[in-house]
Amino acid sequence: ITDKDGNVIISGSSKWVVIDVNNHMIRRCANLFDFSDEQYIPTEPFENANRTLSDKDGQYECVMSDRVHICELDRNVHMNNARYGDIMLNAFSVDWLKKHTIQEFDINFLSELKYGDCYRVFKSDDDSISFLRAECDDKASFRAEIYWKEND
Repeated sequence: ITDKDGNVIISGSSKWVVIDVNNHMIRRCANLFDFSDEQYIPTEPFENANRTLSDKDGQYECVMSDRVHICELDRNVHMNNARYGDIMLNAFSVDWLKKHTIQEFDINFLSELKYGDCYRVFKSDDDSISFLRAECDDKASFRAEIYWKEND
């Protein structure tokens, strides 16, 4: 991120690895992909990027509860955004995840979870869509929709 004069004021980076699902070994990306990075750098905003999710009408079931652990915190001592994805996956059984692949998911962050906060996760399924929400002290922390594809 730069200021109005073009001076860098914030920079960031991340490190990723690609794991071969067959042998569970780290793979070099160059050996896996024969396309340029430009194909995956968006030049236009995503459709529905700021879509607000609302609770689905119907029955939600409490599928898990937990508390925020130290290893889940960001530098601001809030739950790291990536950990919300972990929460969503943990709401499903291994058998379900073996039989289904996520096609798309949307999440709305509603209130921050902090170290030690206890939360409950509620889920409702409707055909190929799962609706989730997490609550802490009866206040919504996030809402999410996961669109699934059944594996062959």
